[in-house]
Formats: sequence, C-alpha cells, structure tokens
Amino acid sequence: GTPGRGPAEPYTGLIDGKAGDLASAIGQWCKGHAPTATSASFDGEVYVDVRGRRVSATFHLDDAAATIVTAVYEGGAFSVAG
Repeated sequence: GTPGRGPAEPYTGLIDGKAGDLASAIGQWCKGHAPTATSASFDGEVYVDVRGRRVSATFHLDDAAATIVTAVYEGGAFSVAG
C-alpha cells in the first residue's frame, strides 16, 4: 500500500478481503474516540503474527490530534484501539 491511501495488496489478502469491514470498524471507533476525524490513511505497515493468526496495521486519522489507531484482524473480525 501507498502511505496516505487505502489498504491494498498484500494487506487486503491478509484480512480476507474485508476492507469494508475494516472501514466500518475504524469508523465505529472514531464515533466514540475521535468524532472529528473524517478519514483514516493506511501507513503501509502491517504486522503479521503467524502463530497467533493475527494481523495488525496502523492508520493515521485526519483529526486535529492526528490520532494513530491500530486495527487488529483476528478470528475473522476487527478490533480497533488508539
């Protein structure tokens, strides 16, 4: 992926093509934690925990604090923390 753009291969393959679910998970997190953010930019870095079957990636939000969130894909679902 190119920094500042949405996710691309190989990341989308690592999350089973669930880019829509990823966007929804980040959007839900933003509603409660960074309500002024209107977009999230994929930073291009992905951490794969092969044994734990977990994929993590970081995103930069466009809110005033330039919040950084981590999206974790595990067991077919996303969790987001920032």
